[in-house]
Order: sequence, then structure tokens, then C-alpha cells
Amino acid sequence: MAKGILDFQEVHRLYKTSYKVEGIDVPELRKGLVPLIHEINSELDDLELKIVKVYDEDFYDRKTFYALINRSNRRGLASRAHTEFTPPELEFLRLLVDTVVASEEREIGMIAAVNLTRQLNTKHKMRDTELVIERFVEGRWLRLSTDKKKLRLAPRFIAEMEEYLRENFADILNMCSRKYCNTIVVRGVECPYCDPAGSTIYHLYCLVSMATQSSPESSVPCQKCKNPIEIPGKGGDKKNHSLKRSSNDIHTDSD
Repeated sequence: MAKGILDFQEVHRLYKTSYKVEGIDVPELRKGLVPLIHEINSELDDLELKIVKVYDEDFYDRKTFYALINRSNRRGLASRAHTEFTPPELEFLRLLVDTVVASEEREIGMIAAVNLTRQLNTKHKMRDTELVIERFVEGRWLRLSTDKKKLRLAPRFIAEMEEYLRENFADILNMCSRKYCNTIVVRGVECPYCDPAGSTIYHLYCLVSMATQSSPESSVPCQKCKNPIEIPGKGGDKKNHSLKRSSNDIHTDSD
């Protein structure tokens, strides 16, 4: 887990390789992966590290990742990132995160991102801003939109820094309203009927999973007010939902 986060395909390859190297028959993935992760986590416990499963907010289906998170200091932005970046780079990352979360669609344009360096502490001036942004993306802390013109928080950042997001943006970010989910939503779909506005929000993949054979494919009933919420990109009245995302930048493939 030197990369910090792996997608499902990468985990699957690593899973098979680890057994083959030991000359052991590879157990069925669905039966063997969870016990293996539990075993690894028990060894990581003393180091205050843990492997957790996270999902990508921009996919209809639950695109799965496994992230290695630091449990010792998840309230500070520096946690694991401090080993990868310099103080001015961490300050820049904080500015990017603050701006992304405060924006309506939870993203920032590349030009605006570069201009944020003007707000850096005079002691923390930074060169080659574009290269630093590339490192944030390569490290999977941030991600690019499909057109590569905007930056967003990546699954690794959300998994590693959920407590930081909860504590610093409690007045902006809410927990997913789907029963039993109870994880933070950065880019989701709001119910336009619940009051106050923005109080009910769902991950896109949670909204899709709530659909039943008895409900229209393009909408699902809100679990709180029971009114229909249109699923972005699935047709229907585009005024019947509120997005913290760009509806034309949603992915449909899954693992």
C-alpha cells in the first residue's frame, strides 16, 4: 500500500500475486479478501494505520478503492500528506481544499487553483505550482474532471481526512441521508423538497442503489420526505434535483 490507495483491479492483482508467491491456491476473492484485510489491519493496529474501503462519488455504481489511512491524527490536514509534501505545499493544499469545499459544485478551475498561491504565507512561497498540482493528482489526493480543467477532492483525501472535513466544514458538508450509509458527502445529490435546503443529500451511488423495481429508473423517493429525486443523467425534469456536481461529468462504469 505504498501508493496510499488502490482501486479494485489493483487490489485484485495484488491479492492473487500474494498467494501465488507463497505457492498457495488463491481463494475465491469474495471469500478471501475481507479476512485478509482484517488480518493485515490487526498487524497495522499498533502503527495506528488501517486499510478501509472507500467509494468514488462520481460513479453511478460503487467504484471501489482501498485506502491506507493514518488513525493517529486524522483531524489535521498534514496526517499522511506531511511525509509527501513541504510546508508551503501543504498550505497550498489546504487553500485548495477550502476553496473546493466552499464552491457550489465542489471543484476549482485550474487557473483559479494556480492563482491561490498569491494567498500563501510570505514565508511559504512556492515555485512550479503546476508541478505541485500534478503531484497532488498523482498521489491521488486530488483528481481532475473529465475535461481536465477542474480539480476536485479524490477518494483518498476524503477517506484519510474525513474527520478534518467534518470538523472544519460542519456548516457546509452533511452526512449521507441514506439509511446505514452515515459517511460524509462532498459531491452528492440534494433533495429539493426537504427543509431546510441542503439538509438532505445522498451520494450518487447511494441514490442509484435506492432504486427499486417499483420506482421509475430516472428517480427514487427521498427516504425522508418520500418525494421523488431525479437521478442526474437518467432523464426526467432537470429542475427536480439539486447537484453538488456537474451532471455531465458522471461515470457509469464500475468494478
